[in-house]
Amino acid sequence: TAKTTTETTKTTTTTTIDKAVETTTKAVLLTWIRDVHELARRVGDGMTDVGTLLYAPLSLEDLQSQIQQQTTTIVELHTLVQEKNEHLPTDLQELSSTIRQAVQTRYQQVLDECSQCPQKQQQKL
Repeated sequence: TAKTTTETTKTTTTTTIDKAVETTTKAVLLTWIRDVHELARRVGDGMTDVGTLLYAPLSLEDLQSQIQQQTTTIVELHTLVQEKNEHLPTDLQELSSTIRQAVQTRYQQVLDECSQCPQKQQQKL
């Protein structure tokens, strides 16, 4: 009976630990999903803001600022996807990495173009 009691205690302890690990894993995943959702919402809101800034009167400073915010949010989102969730398939993580790099490249192109806009405007006059 002592052996049975010990085995029962071990089984109960193992079951309790397994449930705690499962609960913790679920909590971590739910937190990750919440964070991804929030960043995705911010990306959507940012796209609307960028779109409204493209209408006259065009302010390059406001547009650059909003694009910088949008770039930062997209990079944060894809950093979260890449670093915080080992449960995602490798191809999704690679796609996320590609998107993150492309956003940074496009942001630099926008900065380069915007810096040349006053010069192009002067050439037209």
